[in-house]
Amino acid sequence: MLDRNVLKDIPNEPGVYIFKNKDSKPIYIGKAKKLKNRISSYFNLSNQQKMKK
Repeated sequence: MLDRNVLKDIPNEPGVYIFKNKDSKPIYIGKAKKLKNRISSYFNLSNQQKMKK
């Protein structure tokens, strides 16, 4: 599950983000015009359920 505490440090500017598995290997790389908005979208309950499938 994603930790909502990381959101406070994310700028609302363009950027690149990397999701890593428990072994610290990249599993997803994305980019966004508003980084905070994009990362916040992954905390949406319906999106988290989709990610588990």
